Amino acid sequence: MQRDLRIDFVRGAGVLMIAADHLPGLLHTATGGPITSPFITWMRLGWSSAAEFFVFFSGYLVGLIYMQTLRNQGVALTYARAGHRAWQIYVANVLALCAVLILLRLPLFHSQPLEVATRLDVLGAGGATSALIAFLTLQSAPAFFEILHLYVALLFVAPLLLLVARRSIVAAIACSVAVWACVQWNPNLNIASWNFNPFAWQLVFVLGMMCSVGRVLEKLTEAFGRRRLLIVSGSLLLLALMVKVVDKAGWSLPLLGAIDVTGIDRTTVGPLLLLHFVVSVVFVMQVVPRGQTIARSAALALVARVGQYSLECFCVSTVLVYAAVGWMSRTGYTGPLTIFVTGMLVMALIGLWAVLINWLRAQPWRSSSAAGAAQDSVSVPEATSPRTTMTDTRSIAAGNLPREPA
Repeated sequence: MQRDLRIDFVRGAGVLMIAADHLPGLLHTATGGPITSPFITWMRLGWSSAAEFFVFFSGYLVGLIYMQTLRNQGVALTYARAGHRAWQIYVANVLALCAVLILLRLPLFHSQPLEVATRLDVLGAGGATSALIAFLTLQSAPAFFEILHLYVALLFVAPLLLLVARRSIVAAIACSVAVWACVQWNPNLNIASWNFNPFAWQLVFVLGMMCSVGRVLEKLTEAFGRRRLLIVSGSLLLLALMVKVVDKAGWSLPLLGAIDVTGIDRTTVGPLLLLHFVVSVVFVMQVVPRGQTIARSAALALVARVGQYSLECFCVSTVLVYAAVGWMSRTGYTGPLTIFVTGMLVMALIGLWAVLINWLRAQPWRSSSAAGAAQDSVSVPEATSPRTTMTDTRSIAAGNLPREPA
C-alpha cells in the first residue's frame, strides 16, 4: 500500500493552519486586548476549522491502517496496536508540556499573564501535584494540549467501531451519531468539562474512519464527478461565508432582520458546524493537488511531510506558539505585522522539524558500509530476522504504509 500524498498534504496544511490560528488566539488570551489575525485560515471562511480536518483525517488513517490489522491479525493485536499508539501520543503530549514549562521559565519567554490565562501557573504553585495528576489522568489540560487527550481516548474506542464496521458501516455511523445527538440534547454530557467534548468529537473521528473503510470519498467522485462536486460544495461554502459575514457584521436584512446563527458550537460540534465541515471535506478533496503534483513541488512536498509526521509537528507547533506568545506578550509587540512575521517563522520551523524527523527516521548513520561493519561485529542477523523484516515493512521511513495517525 503506497502513501497517499494528498492525505498527507491536507493533514500538513491542517497542522500549519492550526498553528496560524493558535498564535493570535493565544495572544488574545494572554493580553486580553483586541488582536487582529493576518492569516486567512479555514476558520475565517466558515464555521469549521483546521482542527476538524486534523481529527477527521487522523480517523481516516486509523480506519485505513487498523482495519487491515484487524483483518490480518485479529482483535487482540488491533487493540494492542491502538494502545501502543495511544501511549506514544500520551508521552508526546507530556513531553511537549514539559518543554513549554521549561521555555516559559526562561527570561526571554516568561509571561505571567500567559501562564495565568492558560492555567500553567497552577503547575508551578502549591497545588502543582494535584494539577499534574489531573493532566496525567486526562482530567484537564492547558490550552492546546487537550486535543491529544482526545486522540488517546478515541484510539481505545476505534477497534470496537471497526469491528462493528466489518458487519455494517451504517451501523457504526449510527452508533456514533446517536452519542453525538445525546450531547446536542444535553451539552453537559462531557468528561471533566473538556473543551473538545469527546462524546461529540468522536463523530468527526468516526466519519473519517468510515470514509476510509468504505472508500466514501472515492465513490462520491466516481458517482457524481469531480466538477459537479466542486460546484455544489463550493457554492454551499460560499453561501455559508456570506451568512457568516452578515452574522458577524450584525447587519439587518430586509424581511429577515438580524441573523443569529446557532448550531456552531465548537465544544459540542454543533449541527451547522458539522454540516459545514462535511461539505468542506468534499470540496477540499476536489481541489487538493494530485499526488504526482505534490511530489514534484518542493513547497507542496514539504507541507505533505508535515502531515506525514503530524504528531511530532503538532507538538512542536504548540511549543513554538507558547514561546512566541510569551515573547510577544512580554515585549508588547502584538501588532498584525509582528504576528504575521512570527507566524511565518513558526510555520517555517515546523517544516524544518518535519524534515529533521524524516532524516532521523531514515537512520542515516546506518549506511550500507556501517551496516556491514555492524553485522560483522554483532552476531544477530538483523537484515534477515523475521521480526525485523516485519518492522521494516511497516516502517515509516520505508514509505510503504501510511504512518500511524496522530
